[in-house]
Amino acid sequence: MWRLAAFVVACAAPLAVAAQERDRTDPPSGTLTVDIDALKVEIQGILDRYRIPGASIALVDRNRTIWAGGVGKADVAAGVDVTADHLFRIGSISKSFTALAALRAVESGLLDLETPVRELAPEIAFTNAWEATHPVTVAMLMEHTTGFDDLHFPESAVVDPETTRS
Repeated sequence: MWRLAAFVVACAAPLAVAAQERDRTDPPSGTLTVDIDALKVEIQGILDRYRIPGASIALVDRNRTIWAGGVGKADVAAGVDVTADHLFRIGSISKSFTALAALRAVESGLLDLETPVRELAPEIAFTNAWEATHPVTVAMLMEHTTGFDDLHFPESAVVDPETTRS
């Protein structure tokens, strides 16, 4: 359940980075209505339950930002509230969005998961000793079965005062 909650909260974080104002609500353009205060209470309950200090969130539709803001604390010790302007490390969440886009392309007949990556992106350099018999495919990328080496701790340990620690 922890991963699900973290996923839901983290999915919203990248969208909030795009918001330029601290807490903003655009005028409604249709019939959709959102009780932002009630939503913030619900999200705060999730954050409390899973001991997550805070989250930056954006609700969007095709044409506008419905609401962008924050819930919880960006810095618990200093009592700093999260806003739409706080940056969070998104980690591997972008993989979920990429995989979803790829699967939508498969459903539309625009992509085959067995297509070798070299055919789709020949400009990306990578080594595959088994290229002739087992090329890296889109499916392998999505399954994490390419055999590619991952980031190591020193590469992911970044000291940046602009990035909120989680």
